[in-house]
Amino acid sequence: MINNIQNIDVVMDKQTVAKELIKKYQLKDEVKNGCSQFVGIICKDTDALISLPYNFMKIENFKNLSIESQFKNIQVILMSILIYNRTQGLSGVEDFNCSFPINAYNQIYEFYQKYGLYYENIVNVKIGQSGNIDWKTTFRKSNSFINTASNTVVYFPFYQKEKIITNNLITECVAFVLNYTKEYFKDLLSLPMSTELEKFGINYSLLNNKDYVVQQLNKELSHTYKDHLRNLITNLIRFFEKLETNYNYDFSMVQFEFHNVWEHAVNAYLTNHFSGVNPDTAQFNFESEKVRKFFFQKDSQSYDKAHSQNVLEPDHYYLDEESDIQYIFDSKYMKELNGLNHKQLIYGFLYGNRAKKTYNTLILPGLPSIDKNQVQVQKHVEVKEEFLPSSVNEQIIYQIKLNEKAVLESFVSES
Repeated sequence: MINNIQNIDVVMDKQTVAKELIKKYQLKDEVKNGCSQFVGIICKDTDALISLPYNFMKIENFKNLSIESQFKNIQVILMSILIYNRTQGLSGVEDFNCSFPINAYNQIYEFYQKYGLYYENIVNVKIGQSGNIDWKTTFRKSNSFINTASNTVVYFPFYQKEKIITNNLITECVAFVLNYTKEYFKDLLSLPMSTELEKFGINYSLLNNKDYVVQQLNKELSHTYKDHLRNLITNLIRFFEKLETNYNYDFSMVQFEFHNVWEHAVNAYLTNHFSGVNPDTAQFNFESEKVRKFFFQKDSQSYDKAHSQNVLEPDHYYLDEESDIQYIFDSKYMKELNGLNHKQLIYGFLYGNRAKKTYNTLILPGLPSIDKNQVQVQKHVEVKEEFLPSSVNEQIIYQIKLNEKAVLESFVSES
């Protein structure tokens, strides 16, 4: 289990990694030109290397935290990665590496959230006359008598159906996967637990006999035809095949393209907390509580008659038809923008006739020093009047920095 970490080394995505750390943690794809290329954690024995998201917090500030606070922040980072990958199914595996079968866990957890624990329904037919009478069996097995008083046929004894809900191997395996994973990541991930799961505990005999378990699950799969159950059993097989029987083996959870996580977290934060823009000061306002005033989503519009495959795809788009205001937001996982962002400028011109007022904005990650309700705002570009078409009054692209730590914490707690 990952509960014996005694030393935490820390680096930051896109920043230089010391040579001794590259050697100590045997970093390869995780580093390019001496800089970290990932967000996540790599554990070796009792040491752990955490690579923070860019601008999550200053490395010096992280180092000065207590070990408990360091773990809390690591938990936020890893949970944001886990939640993002849960939404991707198995399609995001190229950007995500984990020595633990976490993708299979995600799929099994999704099943549990939707259907609960899988139980086997057994129908038991027995003699009796309370409950549901099984007339078919009664007619077939019972003796028949003629009631001379009413001139009717009477059958006796009666047979009744009794449904028995019981555990089977699939039930035990699902409970093991969810409980074992929670215990394994006790210090690193805040995973759910329920009274229903808790009563199962962790049946280590399943892990110690995992080859036999996989063999039996494959048998179950061969005569299972419902898609959602086949998907569950397939992921149980994947989980046990990849799971190591050495409980203390080295561990890594690495997200190479954290900009994807940032984009999803930003979309959730905008939808839950963005409350609008002050038209006089161009101040972008966010609320601490959920307001869910605007429901942002990725937009996709074909604009090219000659090449229909060419589309505009802003990361976060919302058209407020009531006020005739549109919000075209794009999230950028970088420190600063170098030069004009041409794509965003094109968005401004080609979307310009869809609403009376447009807030065309680039969103960057900011440090925790930024007030999560009052973000840093500046103009990325304001096009001169002589370059504007006669039908366009203004073309402004704003640039804001959101408190990245607050955005990820919100993404984790509200997902």
